[in-house]
Amino acid sequence: ALPISTRRGSPLLIGIRSKNKLSTEHVPILYRSCNNVEINNKCKARQTRRDSSTCLYPVGNEKGVEYFFASDASAIIEHTNRVIFIEDDDIASVADGKLCIHRIRRSAGDDLSRVIQTLQMELQQIMKGNFSAFMQKEIFEQPESVFNTMRGRVNFEKNTVLVGGLKDHLKEFKRCRRLIMIGCGTSYHAAVATRQVLEELTELPVMVELASDFLDRNTPVFRDDVCFFISQSGETADSLMALRYCKDHGALTCGVTNTVGSS
Repeated sequence: ALPISTRRGSPLLIGIRSKNKLSTEHVPILYRSCNNVEINNKCKARQTRRDSSTCLYPVGNEKGVEYFFASDASAIIEHTNRVIFIEDDDIASVADGKLCIHRIRRSAGDDLSRVIQTLQMELQQIMKGNFSAFMQKEIFEQPESVFNTMRGRVNFEKNTVLVGGLKDHLKEFKRCRRLIMIGCGTSYHAAVATRQVLEELTELPVMVELASDFLDRNTPVFRDDVCFFISQSGETADSLMALRYCKDHGALTCGVTNTVGSS
């Protein structure tokens, strides 16, 4: 059977395990370039070239390779920490040990390849260990989690905070006229809890919105707004739809998430 998988909304990643060197670290996206009439002649003639030059496969005498398709990294971390994160409308196929990624159409600003990434995750992080439940484990890990969050970002000697993902957009933050925090569930409650502190520190109005309600109301969003999206998984459907809504309206968007490589 020919394994074929595509992503449409829900997360999808592909784990890669091989003892051999791989043909590339950047898997090119293959776009459809033939109409229905040409498929049986021109496209079929180009299939061999595509397989050999634009697909991912192991190089060497022993060409053993395993691909793991999953919706979350925790499902495959015991097998491999090398993964490719699939984007919406990507179509991934495996044939004869070669992985190819296709898209039907190309849009402006699309990445031309998918990069193999190394997960900074260990198996013990997703195991309960000696705790009776995952919630109990998370409660006892809170001090360490807070410390790790501040590590490298908070300088207590100089009383400064540096967040790498935001430092290139400080000008936009300084001239924005309001902050909008958007989330669902406990992420929404986290935004409510921090609203007062943000208003005191920034002297800007801070709106806190439930993502589903935010979309239902067609909330006015302007180019000089800054929108923060809070999501533990980074894959919350309502939050992602709200993110696209705000980007379409020209607002600066920022994500706060625990999951590296999420949408």
